[in-house]
Amino acid sequence: MADSEKRQRVQELARERQRRRRERLKAYQREEEIDKLLKIKRENAYALETNQPTIGERNEWDITRDQRERRREQIRNYQRERRHGMSAEDRQKYLEQMRNRVKQRRKNMSQQEREEYLEKMRCRVQQRRDTMNEEERRQYLEEARNRNRMRRNKMNVRERQQWLEGRQERDRQRRDAMDEDEQYRYLERAQNGEKMRKNNMNKQEQQEKLERRRIGGQKRRDNMNVEEKLEYLKQMQNREVTRKMGQLLARQNMKSRQLQNVEPYDIVLLKKPYAKDSTMSGIALGRLAEERKAWRKDHPFGFVARPTKNQDGSLNLMNWECAIPGKKSTPWEFGVYKLRMLFKDDYPSSPPKCKFEPPIFHPNVYPSGTVCLSLLDEDKDWRPAVTIKQILLGIQELLNEPNIKDPAQAEAYTIYCQNRSEYEKRVRAQAMKFREES
Repeated sequence: MADSEKRQRVQELARERQRRRRERLKAYQREEEIDKLLKIKRENAYALETNQPTIGERNEWDITRDQRERRREQIRNYQRERRHGMSAEDRQKYLEQMRNRVKQRRKNMSQQEREEYLEKMRCRVQQRRDTMNEEERRQYLEEARNRNRMRRNKMNVRERQQWLEGRQERDRQRRDAMDEDEQYRYLERAQNGEKMRKNNMNKQEQQEKLERRRIGGQKRRDNMNVEEKLEYLKQMQNREVTRKMGQLLARQNMKSRQLQNVEPYDIVLLKKPYAKDSTMSGIALGRLAEERKAWRKDHPFGFVARPTKNQDGSLNLMNWECAIPGKKSTPWEFGVYKLRMLFKDDYPSSPPKCKFEPPIFHPNVYPSGTVCLSLLDEDKDWRPAVTIKQILLGIQELLNEPNIKDPAQAEAYTIYCQNRSEYEKRVRAQAMKFREES
């Protein structure tokens, strides 16, 4: 009897513990549910304040989004099948109706909705173009050009100007996002397209195009500030130099083709320009002759740049004697610093060597007198379009603004960093010395 009572007592205690455990678990779950409901309530209140969808609306939208996408895909497939079975006239009418419908829908959109819609359309067009073959792409581009032409014909002057500005901005953004290879291919396609359009024009259309370009260029120049005008002039000079280099290279190629038709026993009679390895030196000599002509026509005040003379009195265009004046209102003022510029046979592919004679006291000038400048480094800022005038102006700028990150003379570098007044004192003494020598 005692054993049964004891067993019953143990069972009652076990049931009591289980009941308490269940109560604690229910209380904990109830607290979690209350916290979750409070969180949902706070989020919904914030969504209503900021005019955003609530959690219930978002869940409903997530459920119906897949259904909407499937429905849109079905509609697109149906429209595609309809278009394939249409005649050319019916298709034109259908497309006109679709364009009017889209235009009406876009009018009722907000600015943000319109931008999202346009981005989606661009992605869709890009996907469609990626799946096209060459013939389909050519046909698509021809249709796009015709549509743009028809649209431009319906525009007034103000609308056309806005359209052109928007197109130029989009092209600029697209070019900025390209890497170097993509930019090269883009420019090549643009040049080929320009040639094709030019070949399809008559004489009157070509004259009208030139007149429009001249007026547009004049308007752009009138709206430029001083810095933009200087940059524009530099670009024009670089373009002119590049064009002349191309003409020289074409002449050299023509001469090399003539050389292939010469009999072996006649090679001895050829003059020096046709000697071995003369193609690159011929390009260098032609470029330097153009540089000399441009320098004599226009050069900065106080600068000197002229080729040296050989013993027979002829000009040596590969060796130039130059002089750079010190900038005004700087410690380098009143000094005239003599410089020798030595060109290689592969100029302008490689930069010239610039050497002060005698060497000067400067952090970026080696003890031998050679100038250490990124503009004269083939692996850094050197470009074939850089002219002798730009080199000399760059060296003059370097005199008063040395590049501490790339020192070449230990003594000058140390004094410049540690005792600026002593450095300027030595520079002034050097300027007076070179003033007396000049």
